[in-house]
Amino acid sequence: LEKKDTWRLRYAELDGVPIHKWPAAAVSYPLADAEWTLKVFDAQEVLCDGPIPTENDQMKAAFALQLMSIWGVRSNPLRVAAVRERLIAERTDLANKLKESGIIKPDGVKNTILLRQLVQEAFTKMGLPVPMTDSGLNISTDKDTLALADDPLLKLVSKHTHADKMLGTYLPPLVAATTQPFNPNYKVLVSSGRTASGSGDEENDSVGNIQNIPTDPEIRACWEAREGYLFCSTDYESAELRSLAQVCLNVVGYSILADELKAGLDPHLSFASKRLGLEYTEALRRKEAGDKSIKEARQRAKAANFGIPGGLGAETFIAYSRGYGVKLDLEEAREIISDWKAHYAESKPYFRYTSDQTGRGTATLVHPITGFTRGDTSFTSGSNFWFQSLTASYTKAATYEVVKESWIGASTDGEFDGVKKVSPLFGARPNLMIHDQIISEMRPKRAHEAGYRQALLMRREADRLVPDIPNPVEPALSKNWEKDVATVLDNTGRLVEWIP
Repeated sequence: LEKKDTWRLRYAELDGVPIHKWPAAAVSYPLADAEWTLKVFDAQEVLCDGPIPTENDQMKAAFALQLMSIWGVRSNPLRVAAVRERLIAERTDLANKLKESGIIKPDGVKNTILLRQLVQEAFTKMGLPVPMTDSGLNISTDKDTLALADDPLLKLVSKHTHADKMLGTYLPPLVAATTQPFNPNYKVLVSSGRTASGSGDEENDSVGNIQNIPTDPEIRACWEAREGYLFCSTDYESAELRSLAQVCLNVVGYSILADELKAGLDPHLSFASKRLGLEYTEALRRKEAGDKSIKEARQRAKAANFGIPGGLGAETFIAYSRGYGVKLDLEEAREIISDWKAHYAESKPYFRYTSDQTGRGTATLVHPITGFTRGDTSFTSGSNFWFQSLTASYTKAATYEVVKESWIGASTDGEFDGVKKVSPLFGARPNLMIHDQIISEMRPKRAHEAGYRQALLMRREADRLVPDIPNPVEPALSKNWEKDVATVLDNTGRLVEWIP
């Protein structure tokens, strides 16, 4: 479309002018946007030889996410100010230390030559390949690479980069939300089938990424429900593991993971106990008694259960495990992967199911449960796709149902409160969808009924696509967005606010 010498940036000149008096070019410009959007849509249908797979589901999710965005979310100005002050102090202290070491030059610019040299030395000493940038032309010096290196100086650089990222990426939306609602820019569909969010600015799209906020609990807790409301959080427990188990049942015919979940076992503890040569009951007893060795083994198992199903090799598994606070060498990484594949016998035919379709290149994959279609998919992307896409499908469906009942009160299954003939969710305002979690603002007096209705809708949509695995969902109330929020009931059995 022609962008130069058009009315694209001149509509302020027509403020207050009736449309019938606008120049023809000013009228035709926005109409062309709609016309060409339709032509793109029609062309996509031709490529698909018919309706786009799951098109209706994605449209419903897009509308629901738009309503969530419109309502937006607010932050607490005092908490935001305190976090900002702390991060600035941390960054300044780290910068001073790095200037002393020569990593940061006197003009404030990082010495990339020295950084690359230190990265090369650290990874060579660790016996691991030196990480390279995507282009393959330079040694990588990104935050994840620096955090993985066994070098105290590089860890300081990683911390400095992290503090800088917090101030530049995650603080601006929080600051803005102290005076007006922050409206997340949800993207209903990325290649994996999941959603994404960001600023909408391609050059700095990570700003405003509400779905990938830092683990720093103080930053998360800056987000606060409006006056007179509480946040109601409902999320699927180990959603992607349950989706993985269902996919294995469908395409392999059996699943040890499914057996564990149906028996109510903790899969992380189950795999950890297997590696330790313990009975599950003994491992559980020792975990509840605070045994540190069990805790550490479970954390290793957790990294394995969430990482290996995506087809990670030993070297990538080492880097992945660091996100769980687990430090592995190459030998232990290989050992864990081997043990995991031996424990979960369905894994080999599961990976074969993917590799038979992708080969050594890429292929178009069709999800065996939802029909969602993904093109140009590699082996590792495909291994992740089966369970990620399935989880996204039922979470999107649940988001639509929760938003619909909250805004118009109509109940899909005919369940009403018996008095006003409307859903208990009516009047609630869902405003955050975080992959497998929905957060709504609710009035405290109705939060018990509304919260459990929200949980029921989420459970119902998961059960529809994952019918052979239990899908527990419980509501929890809090004033701020807290990571450790839990369900709390008063002495009458009603849901009440969780206080950290």
